[in-house]
Amino acid sequence: MKKRIEFLYLIIFLLPFIQLFKPTMVQAYSVPDRTSVYEHAPKGMKLNDFVTAPEYYTNTKTNDTTAFKSSSKIIRAGDSNNDSTDIIQLLDGSSTQKKQIGSFWGTVKDSNGNKTYNYFDLSKPQEISVWFYGGSKVDGYDGFAFVLQNDDLGDQAISRSNGAPTAGETLGVWGGGTPDNKTTTTKLSGASDGIQKSVAIEFDHYVNKTAGSFSNSVNDYLDYDKFSLSNPGNIVMNQLKTSHIAWNYPGDTATYMENSYNLILNNYFYNITHRGPVQNNSYFTGYDGLEVANSETQDPRNGWRHLKITYTPPTSGTTARLSYLINDKFPDGTDKMQTSQDSKTFSIDISKLVGTSDDKKVRWGFTASTGSPESSIADLDMVIEKMPSIVDMKGTSQITDVTKNSSKTLGSTKELHTSDGDEIKLEQKLAYSGGISESGEITATVGLPEYVEYNGDANGVIGKMTYQDEDGTTKTKEINKSDLKDVTITIPGKYETDPPSYKTVKGFDVTIPSMNAIGDNSNIEVYGTAKGPESSTPITTSVSGINTSYQADNYTGDTMSPDFVIDNEVLHIENTNSLSQELNLGDEVHFQGNILI
Repeated sequence: MKKRIEFLYLIIFLLPFIQLFKPTMVQAYSVPDRTSVYEHAPKGMKLNDFVTAPEYYTNTKTNDTTAFKSSSKIIRAGDSNNDSTDIIQLLDGSSTQKKQIGSFWGTVKDSNGNKTYNYFDLSKPQEISVWFYGGSKVDGYDGFAFVLQNDDLGDQAISRSNGAPTAGETLGVWGGGTPDNKTTTTKLSGASDGIQKSVAIEFDHYVNKTAGSFSNSVNDYLDYDKFSLSNPGNIVMNQLKTSHIAWNYPGDTATYMENSYNLILNNYFYNITHRGPVQNNSYFTGYDGLEVANSETQDPRNGWRHLKITYTPPTSGTTARLSYLINDKFPDGTDKMQTSQDSKTFSIDISKLVGTSDDKKVRWGFTASTGSPESSIADLDMVIEKMPSIVDMKGTSQITDVTKNSSKTLGSTKELHTSDGDEIKLEQKLAYSGGISESGEITATVGLPEYVEYNGDANGVIGKMTYQDEDGTTKTKEINKSDLKDVTITIPGKYETDPPSYKTVKGFDVTIPSMNAIGDNSNIEVYGTAKGPESSTPITTSVSGINTSYQADNYTGDTMSPDFVIDNEVLHIENTNSLSQELNLGDEVHFQGNILI
C-alpha cells in the first residue's frame, strides 16, 4: 500500500510538467493544390517588363554563365494553370531539386550609366507591397529576403561561395554559406560572398544553428547569435528560437563571424549577426498558425499573406528609416486583427549602398532559397500589389453623418455616433501622386456598410462619382440603386488561429478612367439612411468598415470605410386616433398618440 501512495504522489508531482511539455497536435487537414492557390490569388499588377527574374546565375570565379539554374520565373495571367493574375515563382515546390535559389529585381534600364526605370529612389519616400504564398508545408523552405542593392552584378546579384551561387541558409542574400553545407578548409569572406552594397530584411523560416565539429563537418550555423562583447549594441544576442525577421548589411564585414574547429586543418564555418528588432514565431508558409477541423480542406485564399515595405528618406545626413508590415490584411483588403500582424521600423545607413554619390537610385527585389538540412522543397510565389516607381496612388475614406454634421476619416480614433434615420454619406477618394506610367483604366469595387438603407432619390440615384476626363475637365457620373449587387467580404475569425468566414453585402462596380498626371483623382460619394436592428429597448450597433478595392493594369490597392456606431435612441411619435377629423369653425382639435424615446 505504501508503494501505491508514493506512486500516486509521483503522478501528482509530474502532472504540471506533463501539461507543460505536452506535444502540439497537428491538424490532419488537407491542403489545396498549387493550381487552386493560383486561381484564388489576390489581384496584382500586370508585370509587363517591370521586373527581371534571372534564368541562370553565373559562377563569378569560372565565368560559367549557366552555373546554377534559377528557380524563379514569371507566370503571366493566362499561362498554363493560371488565369488570375501575374505571379512570380521564387521557389518551385514541384521540383525535385533540393537546393534552390530564386530572385527578381525591379527592371533598371541603364543608358550611359543613368538608371531610368523601375528603380528604388533613396531620396524619396517609397512603398512596395506584395502577396506571398509560402507553400502548404509547415516544415517548408528556408526563407526569403527583401533587398535594396547597388551591387555591380545588377540582377545577377545573389549569395555565393568562392564564386559559386549558394542556396540554403543564405536565403540568396547572405555570404558565409557553402554549396554543400560542409565546413571548408579555405577561409571564406562572408562579406564578399553576400550581395554587395546592400541592406536586407530576412524572413527566415529556420534557425540554422548546427555547428561544425570533428564528428559532423556541417556548415549550417548562420543563425547562431554568438555572444561577443565587441558587437554593437543593436545586434541581437542569443534570442533566435524559431522563424524570425531581422536585418543587416550582407556586404559588410561586421555582419559575419568566423568559427573553426580542428586547429591543424582549420575547418571554417560562419554565422551572421542579426540586427534588432527580431520577431519570433512569424508565419511564412501558407497555412501554419491557422487551425481547421480534421479532414477539412484549407481555403486556398488563406494561403496568401500580405507584406508591405515602407521607406522614409533621411531629413539630413545618411540615416533613413525602413519598415515592414506583415500579415496585416486578407486578400480582399479586410484588416486582420492586430495580434496577427508583425511590424517594425529601424534605421539604416544609405551610405552603405551609395557611398557619397549624388545618385540615390538603387535596385529593389526579393531573393529566396531552400536546401539547408532541415528545410524541404516547397513553393514560394509572389503577386506584386505596388511597385515604388511605376504608379503611386493614394486612397482615402470618410464617413459622414450629414444630419449631425459629424465625420470620421479612415485611421481616426474618433468614435462616430449616428442615430436611426440619420443621413449617412460615404466618400472614397483616389488620387494619382506620381510614377513613370499611367494607371490604366481602374475598376473600383465598392462594398457598402451594413445597417444603412440605400434607397436613393425619386430616380433611384444613391450617389455619384466625379473624375478628371482625358481633356482635363471634371466629369460626374451618377450611381443608381439598380447598380447595386452582392459583394463578398471577409469576416475575421474570433481568434488569430481561426479561419475567416465570408458573407455578402451590397456594393457596386464603377469604372474610373486611367490616371497619369499628378492631380488626377476620383471621388465616389454614396448616400443612405442609418437603420439599426429592430429593438424595443435602447441598443448600440457597431458597424464595421467594408473594403473598396481598385484594380488596374499598373495599380492595385484597397481602402476600408471607417467604422461607426448607430444608436436607436431617437424620438418616435405615433398617433392613436384619426389624423382626419371634421371640424366646425371655433372647434378644438384633439390628436392622441404615443411619444417614445
